Formats: sequence, C-alpha cells, structure tokens
Amino acid sequence: MPRFNTLAVNEYHLPVAPERAELPPAPASSSRTRAKARINKNASPANPVAQAEVVTPAHPLNEALLKAIRLWRKKDNRLWSDVEAEELPKTFFYNLHQAEWKEKSSLAQSLLSYFHHPDRLQSSILEVGCGCGWLSAALAKNHDGPVNGLDIDGVSINQAKKLFQAKNLRFVEANFFDPAMPQASFDQLIVMDALMWFPSIPQVIDQAIKYLRPGGEIHFLHHAFLPEKQLASAREKLQGYFQEKQMEAAFDQVHLHSQQELAAYPFERMIRPSWWGGLMRPQQESPWLRLKLQ
Repeated sequence: MPRFNTLAVNEYHLPVAPERAELPPAPASSSRTRAKARINKNASPANPVAQAEVVTPAHPLNEALLKAIRLWRKKDNRLWSDVEAEELPKTFFYNLHQAEWKEKSSLAQSLLSYFHHPDRLQSSILEVGCGCGWLSAALAKNHDGPVNGLDIDGVSINQAKKLFQAKNLRFVEANFFDPAMPQASFDQLIVMDALMWFPSIPQVIDQAIKYLRPGGEIHFLHHAFLPEKQLASAREKLQGYFQEKQMEAAFDQVHLHSQQELAAYPFERMIRPSWWGGLMRPQQESPWLRLKLQ
C-alpha cells in the first residue's frame, strides 16, 4: 500500500468565482455501443483520458447500478434541463433540494480556491460520478491543467458534452473500475456526492490509487460517514424515503458508509466545524476529506 502524507494545507480560502462563458456548438456525441476505446485526434499529451477516450458500454454486471442511478435521478428530481444544468450549483426557486445545493455551492467554491493555488494549477483532475458535468466545468474554467469528468450514465455524459466545452475539459462515459482507464495519469481525484453507489470505500481508494501519480490526492466531498452504531437506523430511514419516492427498486444499489471504513487511511478534514459547532457536535464530519499520497 502506498505511503500517505497528512500535511495540513489551509491555503485554499482564496476568493475565486467561476465565470460563465459563451459555449461553442456541441460536437456530435458518440454512441455507447461503439468500440471499447476511441482515439481523440485533438488530444493533448497533458490529458491522458483525451488521448484514449473510453466509451465503454456499461458492463453487464453494472446494468443494475445504471438502472438504479437513472431511477433515483428521475424520481428524486435530479434530472436537469439544459438551462438548469448550466446554472448549477445555483438553483431555481422550485428546486426541491435547495439546502443541499447551497452546501455543494460552498464546497465547490472552496475546491476551486484550493486548486487555484500555484502548486496545483497545472495538476490533472479526474472527477468520478460527474453527472451533468457542472463541477468539472467550473474547475476547468479556473484551472490550467486538464479536467476529466467520468460517469457511468451516458445520458448525463452526453448532456455534459453538449453544455460544457473547453480545451482542457473532457467527459468520459465509463465504469470507474474499467481496466481500459489510464493508470498513474492523474494528480487529483474527486468524488462529490457519488460514494453512495459504491459498496466499499477501501475498494474505491485502492482503485483511485491506481489512477493517481505519486503525490496525488483523493478528495471525498458531501458524503456522510456514520458511526457504526448509527448505520442500521440510518439505512432504515433511507429505505423509507426511497419507498415514499417510489424508487425502492434502486435501494439495493445504495450504500451507507461508516467512519470505520476510513480508519486505515490518514484522511484530513479540509473544512472543520466552527469552534461552537465542534463543541456542540464533537462527532460532526467534515464535508470535505482529503487523502494525500506520498
């Protein structure tokens, strides 16, 4: 197992705001059922995913997962029109998840500031579970290095390719565990709000390490890691919510994770609760955890 570095980095509180730019016409999208890998003629050596853009059809073992994700996005009001997707993380007044998106907006702002540091401006970024691509797009606008968004759902990837375009931005439809993905090719790996689709956190970390170069970093954002004793009751409540929303068919693919799954790894809390919040809620988890490889 690689060695880890727990050096604290607190210089990410920089005022960086993403800017909106006019987008060129969208390129023709590729079919999910074409060849396993397609060579991108416009690829740059700085962007390994662009050189061998994976368009792998969903593996049969992941069809249930893909169906669950699509059902959840539909029933839980997480499908966005193009106009809505372009505005994210800002939401319209009728959005049913405004409090959640307010948290994501704050996290995204901190993440943008972190990557704006001179030591990280040229780093290669891979976002896992990028959905419609709003975070990858925001990162690319404020970043000099390549940014790659990956998602198993081709519908979301096609929307991302249509809406967000930049020279340093690529979107890839692929399974996170696909062996065709380039190894040791990225400096930063981000997972925001997608860990619930993975049954094992150590398995995610092991796979992430394969993709990262020495000194790379793993970032988990907007995911709750619960004390072991709370898992059963939390899963029962979550199951009730899925039944209420008529998406119980997706529930078997959803996973809650315990703090114990992180115990073997020196994750650093990049955002800490306030002094008062820490006093009142000493077990409060950070919404942003970072693991740095040596």
